[in-house]
Amino acid sequence: MGRVVGRATLGNLKVEALQGGKVIAETRTDGSGFYGFLNLPAGDTQVRVEGQRWTDKVPVRGVVEFPNLLVRELRRTP
Repeated sequence: MGRVVGRATLGNLKVEALQGGKVIAETRTDGSGFYGFLNLPAGDTQVRVEGQRWTDKVPVRGVVEFPNLLVRELRRTP
């Protein structure tokens, strides 16, 4: 479970969970930026939103709650 913050539009952002560099689950944020995954395997897990990543460990039992994920709008510089 988690929430994406820091953007004017928070809904419908693609959120991916990765383990070992492979996408194991994906979802989209709701209108308030919240997202969740069910039944992720235990282990080091990266969450990727808009190309930015955060890492945490999924426990064997229980729930992991990621902190608010601040997504920065990146602009290319000429």
